[in-house]
Amino acid sequence: VTRKVDTHLSVKSLASCVRELVAELGDVPELILIKHVHLIDTLPMLEDMLDLLRLAQTASSLTLYHCTCESLQVGINVLHAMEQLYKADNPAWERVFFLPVVRSDPSEEEKSAFTAATQQLIRCLQSRAQMGNLRLHSFGRDGSAGYAFPRSLLTEPCIADMMQGVFHVNTFVVCRRRLEQKLQQQDSKVSVRKRSQQGRSVSPADLEQLYFFAVKWAALDRFYYRGERVDISMAADAAADGLRAAVDAESFLNMASECMNMWTYPLTAVMPDGIRNIYSDYMAALDLGLWALLEHHRMMPSMPKMVQELYASLAPDHQKRLLKVASWIRDHDHQQSSA
Repeated sequence: VTRKVDTHLSVKSLASCVRELVAELGDVPELILIKHVHLIDTLPMLEDMLDLLRLAQTASSLTLYHCTCESLQVGINVLHAMEQLYKADNPAWERVFFLPVVRSDPSEEEKSAFTAATQQLIRCLQSRAQMGNLRLHSFGRDGSAGYAFPRSLLTEPCIADMMQGVFHVNTFVVCRRRLEQKLQQQDSKVSVRKRSQQGRSVSPADLEQLYFFAVKWAALDRFYYRGERVDISMAADAAADGLRAAVDAESFLNMASECMNMWTYPLTAVMPDGIRNIYSDYMAALDLGLWALLEHHRMMPSMPKMVQELYASLAPDHQKRLLKVASWIRDHDHQQSSA
């Protein structure tokens, strides 16, 4: 069902539109897509945002597209409202792209408030995930801005990667389910669409998603390295030291620690049913992902210790599945003792 609304609305007015639509349908739709609306700042906005999100909490997908606002306060209220709803209830959201594009340049005070609200929501979502009670697998900004979480609005950009790390386990399960469905469609004689419309073909080996975690580091590395920071004078004598000057090691290590803890929560807390059914494939992907992280040791010498401590905290049954990690640690310890 499509309903035309004004292009400039307060959050309260938008909530009223959604309420009318729900009354007309008799139920909340699975997908709520709001397009081309400029959200007007009004007070009290947090209560209005809570009302809006509470109305939509049984939808599986909640998306803004080409929606804007003047103040970052709108996004801050989205984060606070989500946190309150997750603490009080059990939203059915799987995909939420509800942070509108901010037209103005946020002040440092607004960015600090947005960062603090993001951190609070991360802790809330992590807690729910560790209890096996989080359906959300995608969260970010307005679809016209690329869906990703807006790192430029944070005083600590690495927090954007920590937010995405919360959903990696759920994403692994969702991707597996989609690959299985696509493989079944390929094998079905009912499917008559042209191959160009179906995209690339899927093989049974693709179901393993072996590189799922390993590629996360390849994608993230670019955010923590700045070529202009390379110390040329230092590099002349010790290339590795010169390159290390260009790496924001502290932020990367903080982000990596958060991601690793979330990747291993199925092993240390409640294992989701979706992982239980594909445990071997999950552990193989985790093994390669942690091994890829260990390979950062030349740029970040403290990295092996962090991974070793995580490895040591796992039960022996899980450790024996991490063959590449165990081999790397064993060889590294041997080299250290020989030296």
